[in-house]
Amino acid sequence: MNATSSGAPAAPALSDDPKPATTDAVVDQEAGVREPDAAAPDSTSSSDAAEPLTVDLADPDAEALAAIPLTTRVEALLFAATEPIPLKRLRELTGCPDAKTVREAIESLGRGYTESARAFRVEEIVQGFQLRTIDAVGPVVARLGRRPADDRISTAALETLAVVAYRQPVLRADIEKIRGVACGEVLRALQERGLVRIVGRADLPGSPLLYGTTQRFLEIFGLRDLQELPKDRDLLRPRPE
Repeated sequence: MNATSSGAPAAPALSDDPKPATTDAVVDQEAGVREPDAAAPDSTSSSDAAEPLTVDLADPDAEALAAIPLTTRVEALLFAATEPIPLKRLRELTGCPDAKTVREAIESLGRGYTESARAFRVEEIVQGFQLRTIDAVGPVVARLGRRPADDRISTAALETLAVVAYRQPVLRADIEKIRGVACGEVLRALQERGLVRIVGRADLPGSPLLYGTTQRFLEIFGLRDLQELPKDRDLLRPRPE
């Protein structure tokens, strides 16, 4: 009798072809039957932990601020401001609780402007930050129009301003001794322009006034502080006794 005609089912044929096992593995993988790799790090949680907080959650505008990238917030403020904004004030206005993170955003903006050859840059002046055009585009900006004559600074005023800047606090008598001419009217004009101010009185007979420069002076000449003044040996020489 033929063996296949018995009641017992025929045994499955054995095959040396490993494809069924491979197929099973693929099916299992597609079905999602796969044990997670316990050794693999949780990249999402680690990156979230390293992400600096850019919005103070206690800020009443936290939700709206969080929807705007920190660099965009900083850029908007610098663009809209008419004068340099100190780092502390930028931190407050952006709602970011960390001054270091704000400074990093400023530096990132600056690198982006440089790499893309923009006509402006972020400059730190007078203990604050401001968007300013680069020197290379000066001839183009000048074509917007010349400033009125009364807005220009005369040579006499520039010479007086230089003496005040390098010698401050300085007496009017010392300024006139250096320049060799009277400078009362020039000093008054510089005060009206907000470039020179009275900083005190000298401990001398008559208590003469002492003059110094202002923050506006630093802004106009693009200086962070007086230490950035060019070193002029003639103006910095000791005063004659």
